[in-house]
Amino acid sequence: MEPRRRSDRQGSADGTVRRWNATDGSGGDVLYRGDEDIYHVAWSPDGSRIAAGAMRVVLIEPEGRGAVLKVDTNGDAVWNLHFSADGARLAACSWNGTVAIMDTRALRDR
Repeated sequence: MEPRRRSDRQGSADGTVRRWNATDGSGGDVLYRGDEDIYHVAWSPDGSRIAAGAMRVVLIEPEGRGAVLKVDTNGDAVWNLHFSADGARLAACSWNGTVAIMDTRALRDR
């Protein structure tokens, strides 16, 4: 199965997740730098975490710790991500049609 065209995704071809000011375009602060294209990103409901989908899922805490969790889902590109309403779970949908559901809470919070 061929991946979608680059213009169909919400990510970056340079492997970064950046924060921009939507009002004036300033910023571009790098929150995460990886070695794979980023296909999709999702903010947790409380804004404390960002999930980035590539060939794996990376959970990022933008206010300090950076990447806190990296999960290999199934070896295929992650094309969509969605947090549960409480932010404790994350669904990752891959190009091959599989869905992985993961617990995103830190071990100390479980």
